Amino acid sequence: MKKLFVFCSMKGYNVFLFIITLIIVGVCDLTAEKKINTVETSSFSFFNTDIDNNSEKEIDDWLPSPARAAMLSATLPGFGQIYNKQYWKVPIIYAGFGALVYFIDMNTGYYQTYRTAYFYRVDENPHTTDHFPNYSTDVLHRAMNHYRRNLELNYVLVAALYILNILDASVDAHLMDFDISEDLTMNITPAFERTVHSTKYSTGLKFSINF
Repeated sequence: MKKLFVFCSMKGYNVFLFIITLIIVGVCDLTAEKKINTVETSSFSFFNTDIDNNSEKEIDDWLPSPARAAMLSATLPGFGQIYNKQYWKVPIIYAGFGALVYFIDMNTGYYQTYRTAYFYRVDENPHTTDHFPNYSTDVLHRAMNHYRRNLELNYVLVAALYILNILDASVDAHLMDFDISEDLTMNITPAFERTVHSTKYSTGLKFSINF
């Protein structure tokens, strides 16, 4: 009975050691797997960080095409400014066009009114109605010409604003890669130079510009 007891005790001890060994191996495996996952996650995060940084760098390094900006503004005024990310200029452009359209409409109405009155005055037709009996023929003629010139000037300004919108988009795109350094200085220093074919020296000022 004593030997059996010892055997059983030894058997139980071996089982206990076997279970402890399994637990230790399992813990080691879990720890190793956790480390591997941590390394993979870190590598993936680092890779994603590189991608994000490269994407941000590509976005920062993006430069608009002057030709495309000009073409877009020619197609639709303000579109080139949106392409250049100069969004604040779009309301100014359309405010200018809106004001010119308003003045075109106003001057067109006045021009047609005085033009009709002038031709009614000089047509010598008794059946036409003179809507401005207190105005002389010369006044009606000058008023008609005045609003006609204003109308023509408005059309010229519309064309000028349209061309300016295209030039602004193109120039802005050109200046996107213009390096404006903070070190824009001009130094003035005394200078001594030897005169050609002479042993004498001449004095003066030396201007140096850093840009």
